[in-house]
Formats: sequence, C-alpha cells, structure tokens
Amino acid sequence: MASEPKAIVTQKKKIPAIWFVPLIALIIGIWMVVDHFLSQGPEITITFSTAEGIEAGKTKVKLLNVNVGAVESVGLHPGHGNQRYVLITARMNKEIAHLLRSDSRFWVVRPRIGAGGVSGLGTLFSGAYIEFAPGEGKEGKREFKGLDNIPATPQIVPGLRLNLVSDVADSVSTGDPVLFHGYQVGRVESAKLDADKRKLHAKIFIEAPYDTLVNSHTRFWNRSGITFEATAEGITLQTGSLQSMLIGGIEFDLPEGATPGGPVENNAEFELYPNKHSINQNPYEHYHEFILLFDSSVKGLVEGAHVYYRGIRIGTVMDVSFNYVDVEMTRTNGRAPKIPVLIRIEPGRWLGRDSKEAKELGVKAMAKSVEAGMRATIQTGNLLTGAKVIAFDFHEDVEPATLGKVGNYDSVPTVSTGLEEIQIKVANLLDKLNALPYASVMQDADQTLKQMTKTLADADQAIKELNEILHNKDTKEIPKSVNETLIELQSLLEGMSPDSEFYQNLNDSIAQLNDTLRNIEHLTYTVDTKPSSIIFSKPKQQDIQPEAPN
Repeated sequence: MASEPKAIVTQKKKIPAIWFVPLIALIIGIWMVVDHFLSQGPEITITFSTAEGIEAGKTKVKLLNVNVGAVESVGLHPGHGNQRYVLITARMNKEIAHLLRSDSRFWVVRPRIGAGGVSGLGTLFSGAYIEFAPGEGKEGKREFKGLDNIPATPQIVPGLRLNLVSDVADSVSTGDPVLFHGYQVGRVESAKLDADKRKLHAKIFIEAPYDTLVNSHTRFWNRSGITFEATAEGITLQTGSLQSMLIGGIEFDLPEGATPGGPVENNAEFELYPNKHSINQNPYEHYHEFILLFDSSVKGLVEGAHVYYRGIRIGTVMDVSFNYVDVEMTRTNGRAPKIPVLIRIEPGRWLGRDSKEAKELGVKAMAKSVEAGMRATIQTGNLLTGAKVIAFDFHEDVEPATLGKVGNYDSVPTVSTGLEEIQIKVANLLDKLNALPYASVMQDADQTLKQMTKTLADADQAIKELNEILHNKDTKEIPKSVNETLIELQSLLEGMSPDSEFYQNLNDSIAQLNDTLRNIEHLTYTVDTKPSSIIFSKPKQQDIQPEAPN
C-alpha cells in the first residue's frame, strides 16, 4: 500500500507593522507634492529696467491691493547688444491664472512724486510691490515686459482708451489731465517717442460716462500753459486751468461747425493737434480745391489763412508754393511766372451741408459766378499782424472769363485791388517815365533856357535904355508941359458952359441946321410923290368967297 503524501506546511513571513508607518508617510508625501504642484499657480517672468525695491521671497504681486503672487527670483537678462534688463520670476496664484492675458500689465509701485501727483506712499512702510492689471487679450501668456511708469488708470476701470499721434511732443507726459471744456475727464497713461517715425505716441484714458463725448469727428489738441496766437482774425490769448498751466494737458472737442460722428472703438487712433486753432483748419469731409494765380506779392498769406466771400468764410488756404503745378503753366505771354495758391472751398461752411451733392453744387455756383464777374483777390486781414486772406467778390470792368484749368486743378481768375492796384499803377507810370526820350527833352530844354537867357539880356538892355530916357532933361520937362496943356483944356471946357457966347452961337447954328434938314426932307418927299412939281408950279387956289346972308 502506497503511502499517502503529506502536506508540507510553511508559514509566510509577515511584514512588520512598523513598516506601514513610513509607507503611509511616503504616500502622503507624494500626494502632498503632487497636490502642491497641482495647486500651484503658473510661473511667469517679467523684465524691468531696474530692480529697485524688489527682493526675492519678499516682494508681492498684488491685484487691487490683494496678494495674487510672489517674486521667487531676481536676476539679469542678457538682452540684446549692450542692453541689459532685470529678469524677475514670480509665482502667481492658481485662481487668477485666467487673468494672465496678452495685454496684461505689470509695474512696480514705489513712492513717486510727478505730474500726476503723489502715489505709493503706503510702500514707505511695507516696501515696494508689483501691481498687476489684467488684460482682455488672449489667455496663456507667461512672459511680460514691465512698465517703467505707473499707469494712471487700472485696466478694469470702465472707460475708453485711445492712442494719440503727434509730430510735436510739447508738454505731454504720463499723468497729464485730459479735459473737455476745461473739466478733467481722463488722463494720459503713457507717452513715448517713436525714433523711427519721429512721432509722439500717447495713450490716454477717458473715464465713463465721459467716454460717450468722443466720436469719430472729435479732435484732440495740446493745451499747455498760455496760448498766444496772432492771425488774420485778431489776437487770441487762451489760458487753461492752474493744473494745465503748470503741467500741461490735452483737450478735445468737435471742430467749429462739425456734426457729431459715429462711435469710437477702444484703442482707436487720433491725431494730436498743436493747438485749438489748428483743429478748425479742415473740419469738413467734402471739399473742392482750386488754384489761384497772382501777379503780385503774396507775402503774409500762409497756410491756414481764411477764404471769404463778402465777409463769409467759405474755405481755407492749403499751401502757397509751386509743389502742385508746373512753373511754365503759370506764365502768361512769356511774362514772369505767377504765384500759385492752393485753396480749399468747403461747401459745408456756407451751404450748411457737408455732402457730395453740396460739393457739386458749390462747383457749379463758382463757375457761374466767375462768368458773372466774380474774381479772387488778396486782402489784408489784420493791419497789426500783416496777415493776408483771400477774398471773392464781383468786380466791374473786368474782362470776360470762365473757370480755367491749371494742371489737375480748376482755376479762378484773380485781380489786384487796393494797395496792390496802386502799386501796379505806380509801376506802370514809372515804366512810362522810363520810356520817355530824356535826351531830346533835355536838348530842347537847353535850347529853351538859352533863348530865355537871351530874352532876359534884351530885357535888361531895354530897361537900361528906359532908365536913360527917364533920366533925360527933356523927359523931365514932359510933366510940366502936360500940366500946362491940361490947364488950357480946362479953360476951354469952362468956355463951353451954357452961359457962354460960344455955347449960344453953337446952339443957334444947330437950330438952323435942323430947319435946313427939315426943308430938304420936305423937298425930297415932294419930288418923290410928284416929280412934275419941279417944272410945273403948283396951281393957285381960288379965293374963298364969303356966303351971302340969308
């Protein structure tokens, strides 16, 4: 009988209970490490131009004065070329990771005194910290460039941000006020110069609800201190508030006569004008340009001068140069070239409608007016400053003309008036005087002077002879003889008085002469009526017989 197999019983070795403690500790440690990494926020890097006030492990990153991160390390960034930057590594809280966007901003808050006022006084005791401003761009950005200056407005504050571009950077800096009718509605957040384009780029922020005052037709200008302007309109002196006089400022409004435009998007770009006067130069969208050619001097006529029709402004002078037309096009009959003046007629100023239809209507009206005698002239707009303006008006005794063409521009005929016309007449008179034959005139004048000299010599000789006659003894006796003759004449006249014998005889003789003349007249009548009476005597008449008494 075979033997039955016996079971071999072996006892397993048990893990000592003491080993469960480090195992659990390891598991907990791994979990804690994983949880730590999973709970950690993103790590970001920020570059600054300086690390003043920043310390690794101490400096905090704050959002609205709440800690949202901490600086872990501070080092140097190699940069490019000779440029060096400070590279800061910071660990951000997980809950704000979604706020790290492409346009997020970081800057260091320190005690500062500047044009925008005093800021960062709290850091005198707590130390500097990095302020974080969330953006609205794409999420996930981890590398940022810090701002050297503190933005005037936090990113989350409602309002409108705009970009201003200018050729001049006078008195524009971070923190300057943005004004509307003298009231502060915003501030300049940053200002920097583009070295390549040589233009100033300023970013401004306009707080809500004042952001609705900005539209597509709004214009911005630099309002710094005291503005003094001397134009054809007169002398203008403008002053801003005490703050703008001390630190400058930017103001905005609609140009004169302009209507409000459409809404403006965030970060839209506008031109920054040097002063308020310049925003009114070209406020209209529709216009027509003309070329004016002048024979006389245009000194005092500059870009921006006004164009008037009988005192009403209808346009603006755009330029005074040969940049728009060929010099030969300005000559007439081979004479010296005329001075071209480019003007812009804006129908919105005098028709009240800034539209394409108004522009076409204005061109037609200009053409008809030229045919009716309207001409352009240069006139003095201000006697004090000598500024000139262009004036349109109707003139009599002008040659018929129509709207011409110079290059690509329509041309309006011009005339000279006032002082210029007098100058032209004087110049023409001088030309005529220069054309006179002075040689022959002087020769004739010389001969005339010689004859006058001879005549004067003859007169002098005659005077001498007359003096000799007057001094002659016989001549001196003449008054005595004349006196005797006058006495005899007086006695003769006295002898012809009515009582004198001579007068009586003369009177009798005259009476006899009258009787003789009457007889001759009677004889003449008789011969004329009865010629036979000369031969035949007149018949005798019978005697009158007396009648017998009854």
